[in-house]
Amino acid sequence: MTYSRVVPEEIIPGKPLYYATSMPRPDGGAEGLLVETHEGRPTKLEGNPLHPVSAGKISSWALSSILGLYDPDRLKFPTYANPTRGRIEATWDDFRTWAGGNLSAFATNGGAGLAFVVDKRQSPAWRAVTARLRARFPNAAWVPYGPGECAASIEGTRLAFGRSMREVPTITKEGTRVVLSLDREFLSREPGELPNGRNFAATRLVLGPSDSMSRLYCVESGFSLTGGQADHRLRLAPSRVAAFAVALAGYLLPKLGAPDAGGLFGALGATMPEGNAARRFMQECADDLLAPENRGKSLILAGESQPPAVHALVAAMNAALGNIGVSVVYHPLSEDEAADSLAGLGRLAAAMRAGEVDTLVCVGTNPVYDAPGDLDFAELFAAVPRTITLSVDRNETEAASTWSLNAAHYLESWGDTEAIDGTVAPVQPMIAPLYEPALSELEFLAMLAEPDPTASVDGFALVGAAWRAAYPDTSASGGFDRTWRRALHDGVVPGTARRPEAPTVDQLSLIHI
Repeated sequence: MTYSRVVPEEIIPGKPLYYATSMPRPDGGAEGLLVETHEGRPTKLEGNPLHPVSAGKISSWALSSILGLYDPDRLKFPTYANPTRGRIEATWDDFRTWAGGNLSAFATNGGAGLAFVVDKRQSPAWRAVTARLRARFPNAAWVPYGPGECAASIEGTRLAFGRSMREVPTITKEGTRVVLSLDREFLSREPGELPNGRNFAATRLVLGPSDSMSRLYCVESGFSLTGGQADHRLRLAPSRVAAFAVALAGYLLPKLGAPDAGGLFGALGATMPEGNAARRFMQECADDLLAPENRGKSLILAGESQPPAVHALVAAMNAALGNIGVSVVYHPLSEDEAADSLAGLGRLAAAMRAGEVDTLVCVGTNPVYDAPGDLDFAELFAAVPRTITLSVDRNETEAASTWSLNAAHYLESWGDTEAIDGTVAPVQPMIAPLYEPALSELEFLAMLAEPDPTASVDGFALVGAAWRAAYPDTSASGGFDRTWRRALHDGVVPGTARRPEAPTVDQLSLIHI
């Protein structure tokens, strides 16, 4: 029975209805959203004020994502590259039948010869489904892939703390007086851009003569939004930004009483930024960071252009200044989050070159387009006997695949997301898939995890099962349905944020940087 025949009773023509959902960001994390709908169709997105990341605001990523729902050029149906007839239109039933015959062989060898390149995201339902898939195919190659990830930051935390962690700035008006950005665009184009921008703006708000105002020092190679907000900005070549960071560490750490591991400070201090202006800038910035009134009330950030050693030194400086646990905290990373995307793709390319990959499945990724050029991934991809790509949009990978499958947009899907602080939020559909049938990424992976690919999968049931397992106390008390309804209404699951950590820097490990 269609909407046009029986209109839901809560619909009043011309009056909008609002629903809460969330969107996984393409660069990691998630945003909470409020969706305005008219007569059953989503028309406008805004930030969810109850979500800790959004707090009522929205990024350009999310604001423009609704255009993908109505994109007339998005994938509308599966296509199959027939060996004799070329690319032909197909159906999801055709693919399920094909998968039943072609993937069943991998069940006997544990998935040897099978490979997955999947979007690098995290959530309770995503972890539950991928765990089932990997349990079915334990020998399959598994590559969590995020082409825009900052692998240097992950490796830098491993160098500094002995384990990979996610750095999360926690800027506050009372606790952050001085900020130094080393080629870091922390006010835009990173998972925490909304809280970073909101919190930094609060430190600049002056309402009376006694109000203080933070200072921002920015060292960068190109002009950025962050650099435009800076009180003091130094332009340096990308390679010299790293030299500036090394010299700053050599100046700061001895004065802060950090143990001199193997004469490290002398080596660092010998590397000074070139030019009198750079030296003077570093001296003034360092003195500001060392000022007694700013101790424990500062923040140093390194950008994705900087190598892991610089990220490790920044962590050491923040620790010595007393910033960790105040203006910056750290969250542990799962195995998939900590995985190096480019290294994983490189290992897969080597296996493809050796003829060890028989079937390659790409879910929400486009490695034919954005893999490093030296891997020759497009040529290797074309040589794989069977390739499968699930995507909402047309892209280079799906066009070169044996099977090109149309995915459901997140506004058409059931699912869940996990923000950078660990907060879990539901993803609920605003509308049925415009080009039905279509499967979400979650449903597609769940289908491949089943011994019988023709079995039906339901995103609603997948999320419900994952949440019942993730929150057993709520389920055991009989309050899961109440928790579920409240989460759908508010667009967030309260109390799911991870407890932040303030790890200790291993000073001896800095010798090996």
